Amino acid sequence: MLRADLAVSAGGVTALELAATATPAVGVCLAANQRRNLLGLADEGALVAAGDADDPGLPAAVRAAVAALAVDPERRRRLGARGRALVDGLGAARVADAMRARLAAPAAVGGAAC
Repeated sequence: MLRADLAVSAGGVTALELAATATPAVGVCLAANQRRNLLGLADEGALVAAGDADDPGLPAAVRAAVAALAVDPERRRRLGARGRALVDGLGAARVADAMRARLAAPAAVGGAAC
């Protein structure tokens, strides 16, 4: 990913990895559970959404998106930078820090436990 000028990916975890590595991407929704992730990244300017796998026009949409990005290095740079700004790859560390802080905090008196 770090060496790629552009990638075509499904909308799952790989799309997040591409964002974290600032790799510009064209995204394809292969499953319903990817749609929100894919459209969220596209809405934020972090990738180009080409459509759904069952769309008969998908191959043409992917070709058009790749062709447009191939000749526009500034747009690829912006997509990559926006992806990297949104996905820093440190989410697991933040969750672990929050868990450690929660476990180290004194128990609340009379509060409900989670």
